[in-house]
Amino acid sequence: MKNIYQIDHKQARTFFITADNYCNVDLPKYVNFQPLLDEVDTKLEGHDLSSWHSSSLKPHDDDKVNYRLLGNKDSDYAWRPYELINPAIYVDIVHLITNEQNWYEITERFSYFAKNNIIKCCSIPLVKRHRTTQKGTQILSWWEGVEQESLKLSLKFNYVFDADISNCYGSIYTHSIAWAMHGKVKARADKNMKLLLGSKIDQKFQAMRYGQTNGIPQGSGLSDFVAELVLGYIDELISEKIKQHSPRLAVNEFRILRYRDDYKIFTNRPELGKKLLRYISEILSDFGMHLNTSKTKESSDPVIASVKADKIDELFVTPREDNYAKWLLQIYATISKHPNSGKAVRQLNYFHKQLHLKHSSKDKLHSYEKADVMLGIVTNIAIRNPKYYNWSVAIISILLDYTAKSNRRGTASSIVHKFENTPNTGLLDIWLQRATFPEHPNRKYSEPFCKLVTLDKYPGNELLWSLSWLAEPSLKRIINKTRIIDRNQLAKLKTVIDREETDSFKTQPS
Repeated sequence: MKNIYQIDHKQARTFFITADNYCNVDLPKYVNFQPLLDEVDTKLEGHDLSSWHSSSLKPHDDDKVNYRLLGNKDSDYAWRPYELINPAIYVDIVHLITNEQNWYEITERFSYFAKNNIIKCCSIPLVKRHRTTQKGTQILSWWEGVEQESLKLSLKFNYVFDADISNCYGSIYTHSIAWAMHGKVKARADKNMKLLLGSKIDQKFQAMRYGQTNGIPQGSGLSDFVAELVLGYIDELISEKIKQHSPRLAVNEFRILRYRDDYKIFTNRPELGKKLLRYISEILSDFGMHLNTSKTKESSDPVIASVKADKIDELFVTPREDNYAKWLLQIYATISKHPNSGKAVRQLNYFHKQLHLKHSSKDKLHSYEKADVMLGIVTNIAIRNPKYYNWSVAIISILLDYTAKSNRRGTASSIVHKFENTPNTGLLDIWLQRATFPEHPNRKYSEPFCKLVTLDKYPGNELLWSLSWLAEPSLKRIINKTRIIDRNQLAKLKTVIDREETDSFKTQPS
């Protein structure tokens, strides 16, 4: 499997101009960005988007250039923002970085970072294998590069320190993109000229976010790639600091692994681990970033520390096909202990699989397996864990079919009402609409994205992305009128979300 920087510029353009990389957030299967991306890609070929800006309004003057989807994090007021980057700006950036000379410059930089013998990066984007999702490919890279490597290192080291960067994407200073490409001194000298590639990328990221220099969008392969560029540079500076301040320290006395914003430090001396954490923290502060103190941990058991706690607990969750209500309660208990953890996806997936088999075989629930009880449990899972919206709604769709027809509409309304009382649930609205659309296609949701899901006249994508800054009429028309909702898929929707549909989920079990 190849790293992204091991492919040529043409392959890189194909990689980024795919719906899977444009949006790595799970959405229903009738949402398809590929026709829009292809149209914009063709239209922008050979053109610089800035030449088509309005003379009176630039993208950085408009705060609705990107579309923001909110996912609630804890059923209260904490939320996680995902952004659908304006297709014109997204494709424009892809064209910029995959220009043959530019791509060579970028891949040379990544190749240089890869030679770091002090910090090993395990999260460089990989080119997905045939018939796998991009997210599934990255999960595999985590398993092989972090978990398996960590268990190997438990042979050599007795202590492990875990730390992660707080609000990583939201804290990335866009000027640091140019620093990562060219070094701080050279980048700062180009601050006004904007001649360097890194400065141009920086400028385009600012343009899509109201001119802000703090933060990059979350939710796309492009942002993941840019984040890795910046973090690779930070790793380089951390390594230089370690060499400068601890010149006698041998490389075999410790090992540092990084997967995205997570660092793992292995050592046989606790005081050394704390010193290395301090070096990491000091370099991050120069970039306006900091470690999440609540998640910084030290362990003297490298085996347990190498495996995520939710995965350990999963060993004690026994599927209860004789009692689906108790089984779901077991899953709920695990998720309550480890909210939004990756391993729960596997549990929910297997639960859905077995419940779907039971439903498909026309088997009834036992008298002690109350559909309304299980609906209460899975609804609360969804409210508290946005990572599981898709799987929760898939299970809800089966359980609703198990309720009496006379109660079904009222039960569905109760579920929707429960969700309505939770703030910042736009992403959940999209999935609720998927569940209710086959029987109630005209049900209204507050999330604007849901207005696009219709078999009637298409309302236009300006519901999502402001185009007031764009002067070129044909590109404007392409972005506004190219459907991102597949009418054929919409017309074929079933009341119950089956295995064929869950197989399309990006967040696959790991």
